[in-house]
Amino acid sequence: MGRFINQFKEPSGSTNPKFIMLGTMAGSNNYSFPYSGRNNQMWQILPSCFGENSLMNATNEEKNEFLVKHQICMWDICKCADREGSSDRNIKNEVTFDIPEFVGKYPAAKIICVGNKAFELFRKHFPKLVAEKVCSSSASYRTITVSQKIEKYKEVFR
Repeated sequence: MGRFINQFKEPSGSTNPKFIMLGTMAGSNNYSFPYSGRNNQMWQILPSCFGENSLMNATNEEKNEFLVKHQICMWDICKCADREGSSDRNIKNEVTFDIPEFVGKYPAAKIICVGNKAFELFRKHFPKLVAEKVCSSSASYRTITVSQKIEKYKEVFR
C-alpha cells in the first residue's frame, strides 16, 4: 500500500456552481482531467443528463466548457491517502481538502457525492454538511447499466 497524493489541487469546471460533484480521488495521476480514465463513463453520463452528446472523446477544454455551461464544479474529497491500486475501497488514512470552506462559498449549490466511498468519507469528515449520492461512474460498477446510471444522475440534476 502506498501513499497517493492527489494531483487535482483545485476544483474543475464552474466558478459559480449550482452543482458541486465530489469524488474520492483520481485512481491515477496519469489523468489530466477529472473522470478521464478510459474505464470511466462520467463523460457519457453527464452530457446525457442535459440532452447533449457524449464527451467520451472530447478534449479537456470541451469537458470544462460543458461544466461551466451547466454550472457544475468537480473536485475530490481526498488530498492524499494510503491506497493499494485504484479502487476506492482501498482508501485508508485519508487527509481531506477543506471542503466546508469551499462549499461555504456557494451556499445554494447542491453537493453530490459520486459513489459510495465518496459519500462515506463525506459523512465521516463533514457530518454537518448535506449531500446527495449518485452511483459510481466507473465501468467496473456493473450493478446497473449505463442507461440506468444516466437516469439516476438525472434525478439529482433536476
